[in-house]
Amino acid sequence: MGWNKRLHYPEAYKRFSVALGEFRKRVSESKRAQRRFAYTSVLLTQLRNAARVSEALEAVLIFRDTSNREVYVRAREYKRGNAPNRLVIIPQEIRDSDRLFLSVLSKKSVNNIKVFAIRFSDSI
Repeated sequence: MGWNKRLHYPEAYKRFSVALGEFRKRVSESKRAQRRFAYTSVLLTQLRNAARVSEALEAVLIFRDTSNREVYVRAREYKRGNAPNRLVIIPQEIRDSDRLFLSVLSKKSVNNIKVFAIRFSDSI
């Protein structure tokens, strides 16, 4: 099993955008809905920028704290010398008012997001 999951970008982007809207409606109901919303935000950012989960998570955390939509994060898995910074753009589907709901995220959320992505893809 390689890194290429053969995602159809427009279809996947639409699926995440629709799911984000559905989770946004239920975000005030429970902590679980808030977590689903936050994890979907990270996955949408990852897809939009062809980034790693850890890069997208770092970008969303910076967006949550500063409201900057264009964020530079340290590139992961860089072998030679100092890792360069890469630009990650937060998708427009994630509103500025959604920053409050991203409070459940932390730098340790990477594995939880990966498990959520696998379960999300299996449920569709």
